[in-house]
Amino acid sequence: MRVFKNYSPVRIARYVVLFFKGSFEIQGHGQFMFDGGKVVIGSEEKVNACRLKICREINNAIYIMTCHLRSQSF
Repeated sequence: MRVFKNYSPVRIARYVVLFFKGSFEIQGHGQFMFDGGKVVIGSEEKVNACRLKICREINNAIYIMTCHLRSQSF
């Protein structure tokens, strides 16, 4: 588990794509889980607007980073 001192969606997205499954923490915002290369919110977690916004921003950065992989035709 990595601890990020500053919230930077692109930096965290790189970490999530690289390791694909695990967890990370953002200082002041708490611990987050990711699975399948996306940040997920567990059902047992208390969901608030701030955490949801963070998950959306990181997942959007992941989508932008990996869009070239989806556009390739095999």
